[in-house]
Amino acid sequence: MKKLFFIPAIVFLIGVFVNIGFASEQKSSKGVTVQVGAQYNPAIKYAGDYRSDLLFFKPNAGKYWRRIPRFDRLKYVTCSDTTAALQKEGIWEGHLRLKDGSCSSSDEPSSWALGNRLNFDEQINQLESN
Repeated sequence: MKKLFFIPAIVFLIGVFVNIGFASEQKSSKGVTVQVGAQYNPAIKYAGDYRSDLLFFKPNAGKYWRRIPRFDRLKYVTCSDTTAALQKEGIWEGHLRLKDGSCSSSDEPSSWALGNRLNFDEQINQLESN
């Protein structure tokens, strides 16, 4: 009798721990929902489809934001003006050398943004379209 009692109890406990872990993962992947009139704040993690800590780029003629896997973190950007702008505003326009992350000529300008800023902008666009 005792053996039969322990099996459901163990299964129950495993289920509780799995669900707690799953719920905390879901909660941590979410962020703040933007309110009307809000200004971008880099200290706030905004909810959305983009990973908040990744760096994305879009050629000026481009329509979609893209990620360069070997150059997708702010730590790879060595241009101090770019780093400062991305940390403060979450977005920057200019050209970076992918080899070393340094500033380059503006002959081929691109837009660069952190995923957190893109999440914020998407929420603002949704609010304005409603």
